[in-house]
Amino acid sequence: MKDDLDQLRDEVLGLFPRLEAKLGGDLLPERREPLNRARASLADSRYLVLTVGEFKRGKSSLLNALIGQRIFPVDPDVATATVCTLSWGEKPRALLYFLPHGEDEKPPPPMTVDLSEVTRYATEQGRVKGDLPVARIDIVAPVPELKSGLILVDTPGVGSMNPAHTAATSGFLPEADALLFVTSAVQPPSTAELSFLSRAYEVCPIVLTAVTMIDKTSGADAVISEVRSRIARVTGQSASRVDLMGVSALRKWNGLKAQDQELIEQSGFPELERRLWTGLVASCAIARLGQAIDVLEAVTAESEAPLRNEQSALAGQAALKDIDEQLKAAQAKVQEARAEAPRRSRLLADELEERYRPIRRELTQAFDEMRLGFQQATEDRNALAEPKEVINQLVRQMVEAQAEANRTLTKVVDEVAASFSESLSIPLSGLGSEAAVTAPALLPPRIDMPTRRFASFRTVWGGATAAGAVGLVAGGVLALVFPPAAAAIGPFVAGPLIGGLLGQAVGVAGGVGQARLYQHEREDAERRRRLREYVVPRIDATRRSSMDDLSQRLRDETKALTRAMDEQLALDASSLEASRARLQQARTRTATANSTRLREVEHRLEEYKDIYRTLAEMGYRIEGLGRSGVPA
Repeated sequence: MKDDLDQLRDEVLGLFPRLEAKLGGDLLPERREPLNRARASLADSRYLVLTVGEFKRGKSSLLNALIGQRIFPVDPDVATATVCTLSWGEKPRALLYFLPHGEDEKPPPPMTVDLSEVTRYATEQGRVKGDLPVARIDIVAPVPELKSGLILVDTPGVGSMNPAHTAATSGFLPEADALLFVTSAVQPPSTAELSFLSRAYEVCPIVLTAVTMIDKTSGADAVISEVRSRIARVTGQSASRVDLMGVSALRKWNGLKAQDQELIEQSGFPELERRLWTGLVASCAIARLGQAIDVLEAVTAESEAPLRNEQSALAGQAALKDIDEQLKAAQAKVQEARAEAPRRSRLLADELEERYRPIRRELTQAFDEMRLGFQQATEDRNALAEPKEVINQLVRQMVEAQAEANRTLTKVVDEVAASFSESLSIPLSGLGSEAAVTAPALLPPRIDMPTRRFASFRTVWGGATAAGAVGLVAGGVLALVFPPAAAAIGPFVAGPLIGGLLGQAVGVAGGVGQARLYQHEREDAERRRRLREYVVPRIDATRRSSMDDLSQRLRDETKALTRAMDEQLALDASSLEASRARLQQARTRTATANSTRLREVEHRLEEYKDIYRTLAEMGYRIEGLGRSGVPA
């Protein structure tokens, strides 16, 4: 399989210079840069696999068991708080990338540390006073399986509580070739997880799900089947197409220690390894090959259009005049559209803003209702005794509210993009010849461009991280309402953030124990006051953060659409100019010369047929390899 992929990649890479040579002067200058980008992407055999999921779902443990080395920080009382990448390298080391101190300051230069220090910088619990905030840690180690080019990325998770961590994670998402989604067998997928996964399936072509901790449940098969069904329902996929498997890191390590191959098989990791080391590399490579062929076909079609129009015009003087008039009118429309670019940008921004206002109002109303609902819930003594349940419900509501707002905004952006695209289409019609081919009409803006992907993922993670913003509440509540419970975790608490991480683990026991000590109404009232004073401001802060995230996405989307339309109009102008230049030359030639030129054009178009055949054959080979060669 690998040999076949390597051969195909070499052949497709070889097509780029051959195609540029064959297109020659037909190649529009605006299309050289996309060709260069596609070629560079294909030549890069590295594939980024992003490991995502809620915090404390066992992502780091899974990655360590996968590679058979304890490199990623793992401890019952710690959670990854910094994006960590792992790639092949003969000499183990870790490179720290820091966050800037302020908005206008540049980040400090990267620093190399030993692998033993990764936990210090990758987790909140490991931080030492005075340590600079870390944005990302790039680890290299001699992991044989990573020689294939896979880069594993461990992320803080959907429950990450620091906006900087979310921003750092989101920075990887536009470049991710695949997602390894991690959920737990002991806890069903949450609303946050499912909301994220639904959007991930829309944006990322390859998603693999691992259900961890199957050793902690007696009915692993039933749990896996239920998780598969839930993912299928929320993503719209058929259950058979949900790529999912159960794993146990504990069984893998125990099997390795005892040299028990049967136990290792029962861990599920051999199958996961096959999917990753063989199947995922192949899937990523095939996807990238397909994208390269798409770019080559698009560039070929755009280069051919002026030739097709010239062929139609050379049929006679009447056709030449007719087509020239058509091209002139189309050219005028493009020039007018380009001149109107500032006004069109304002109209686009205004329409998006107008349609965004109801989304914002609904999100504001949802947070108002959550705030009121939380205050009402705290009237119940049971809620005071068990605040974790009330807070978990609040978190789920926040996540779902922002997820719904983002889904609605996506729909609005797509509709506005289609409307503006249609209004700017520049078709050529009535050319009087079956051979006539229109100049490229304005296609719908490519809203899956990197900017759009970044905006989409940014808000997905921002929305899912609404849980993180409230996650501070869980630990803080222990300190405010149940002080002894907070004291019980004293050695691990490095501030409210750690309380948020550990509060969920001890909240129930601490809350119930302390509830017995507060029997009087006055004490209930005091606990209610403390709970509200801590939680309500954080609801308001999360609302502001959610609104800011949504507004930022609107700005990102507006810029992306404006740029896409401007770029497409520039391409249309270039293509139409090339067509008219050919027609102007035809006017200056004699009928005999035009007859000779027509034969040259027809011969040239035959060469284009050969190019298309070559690209189609390559596409069929790629599809065939994808159907037969990638492990299911």
